[in-house]
Amino acid sequence: MKKSESLCPLPWIHLSVHFDESLRVCCNGSKGREVVDDQGKVIYFPDVTEYKDVINNQFYRQVRSTMLKGKLPGFCDYCKKIDESGGSSPRAHFLHQYQDQMDRLIDDTQEDGTLNDPSEGPLFLDFSLSNHCNLRCRMCSPEFSAGLKTVFNQLELEYPVDAVDRAIKGWHFSEDQKVMFKSWFSGMDKILLQGGEPLLTKEAKDFLKLAVECGEAHHINLKITTNLTHLDQDWLKLIPKFKAVALHVSLEGTKDVNQYIRQGSEQELIYLNIKKLRKVQPLMPLYFDIYAVFQIYNVHNIVPFIRECILEFNTVPFFGFLRFPHYLSPNILPQNLKKKVRYEIENFLQEIDRTQIDPMGIKNLDTLKAHLDLMDHEPEDRLLQWEKFKKYTRGLDQHYKTNLHEIFPELGKEVYED
Repeated sequence: MKKSESLCPLPWIHLSVHFDESLRVCCNGSKGREVVDDQGKVIYFPDVTEYKDVINNQFYRQVRSTMLKGKLPGFCDYCKKIDESGGSSPRAHFLHQYQDQMDRLIDDTQEDGTLNDPSEGPLFLDFSLSNHCNLRCRMCSPEFSAGLKTVFNQLELEYPVDAVDRAIKGWHFSEDQKVMFKSWFSGMDKILLQGGEPLLTKEAKDFLKLAVECGEAHHINLKITTNLTHLDQDWLKLIPKFKAVALHVSLEGTKDVNQYIRQGSEQELIYLNIKKLRKVQPLMPLYFDIYAVFQIYNVHNIVPFIRECILEFNTVPFFGFLRFPHYLSPNILPQNLKKKVRYEIENFLQEIDRTQIDPMGIKNLDTLKAHLDLMDHEPEDRLLQWEKFKKYTRGLDQHYKTNLHEIFPELGKEVYED
């Protein structure tokens, strides 16, 4: 493996905080991504007093050392599979984004992964501030939408109860943390806010206001993953204070499919909010991406959805391959449906005029093609996951008074008529 294929800048420059305040290497990693102290205990953000102590602890040193030796840690499997399939992974994206700094970062790193001169704070901060959300998405869980706790309890579905309860209690920034943030902001390049729904989270707004009040927002790039069902005047006044703003708008398909998957979503309202923001785009560096999850419920709708996004917003959505929960991953689909999905998407990818697509859209199309290869990797416990999927779908359909037949007839037949 070439060194560039084993490197990711995030373990050098980044801090990611999960919905329950636990630290993780990044939001894309799989099992083992949790940042632990030298005794092997998960580190929680309220316990962080010095960024330098975290980024140079035994866990991070081991991650960097592994990468410098030409290997990727096990929790980087998602990015590795995407890259090997010809797509553009989050790792590749960040490596490209921070390529000018990588040589300096590596030169300043000892063989055991120790940073000789760690910065005062992270260059890139990723916060999932609470699990408060107004939607009840089918591929989601109480971890990211507190309102799903009741649904999961009724359907007797498993979820990390302690972590969810911790998140529901909410974040409360201490005065010491605010002082720490102010010192971090001066050297910060990027903030990513996730959720829950950040635009409904008071802590997210207060955090960004702090960056504005201390005079540092003007050099910070702001990214927000949002369902964009809510857009108030406070946010419209706040986001122009930052250097640039990118909104990752979450949608899962054309209207009926999106509303089936994202319970509570109003697609007309989301499109209206996008168009409102587009009117102020000439006044500030404001960017939009459509983010979707490549999952069992929407794979049949991918092509119509891309066509709609190109028509409405002149953009190709980015699709992230759903890995958890396993029973909603498209790789458990019956072979006849997999073949049909692959045929439709591959034909579309061959026919589309790539000269009319921007470079990021081209990357998104290539990543989509890579997802077809991931879909073909059938898990050994497929039958077990398939039974879980049927039970889960039937339970949610009964709870929400919906029917899978109406949005994906072929899959509905497999679920209800076997």
